[in-house]
Amino acid sequence: MIQQLCILSQLLGGNRDCIELIYKKTKLIEKNETLQYYLLNSLEHEMLYSLNLYSFINKNEYYLTNCGDTPEEYSDVVNAYDRVLQLKTDEDINDEFLSTFFINQCQTLWIRNIGLNNNILKYDTRFCNHVMINCLKIDGFIRIGNSYNESGFPEYEMYRVFEEATLKQKINALNYVNKKHGIIYLNMLKDEFSNNDIYVAIILRKDGSIESIMGSSGEPPYIS
Repeated sequence: MIQQLCILSQLLGGNRDCIELIYKKTKLIEKNETLQYYLLNSLEHEMLYSLNLYSFINKNEYYLTNCGDTPEEYSDVVNAYDRVLQLKTDEDINDEFLSTFFINQCQTLWIRNIGLNNNILKYDTRFCNHVMINCLKIDGFIRIGNSYNESGFPEYEMYRVFEEATLKQKINALNYVNKKHGIIYLNMLKDEFSNNDIYVAIILRKDGSIESIMGSSGEPPYIS
């Protein structure tokens, strides 16, 4: 930027007013182009949604609404994507324009798709991250189980003592379950544990390998 200012100063003979005007306009264009990029990218990936702009015959007015609420006798319509493309990047973008964009509540879409469109959810990065992070947040979802003879109880009493796993062990366990059974299964496991249907979802051995998942066998112990 300093180099650009020096060049402008030489070209304009040190005219500070012109230099300041060009500098501010350049910064405005950079800011608006960045905003335009993120709006277009978010619309394309359904992270945001917006309203269509309808104009009317012989009327100097417009109507903003979603595509499910189409007005009658309109003469033209501009969708949200085109509205962003038509932005003049060398002019200020007012708050009224930005207020017509809304965050897409993707969780509602996820709930609707579970059981119906699982193949879509499996490849939805946001859904996968949502499930993994929530599993990490649940206290006791993944525990290390001491063997029965180390728990301090008689062998005929089936009690175990559990320890908290490290963050690395939890992440490795979740990645294994996701790879072995899929993200939908892991999400179901999370929901069942949250509803107190099971006491321990994933039990690890001391070496961090998975002993069992919902009571079923996990993976072999790690070879030391």
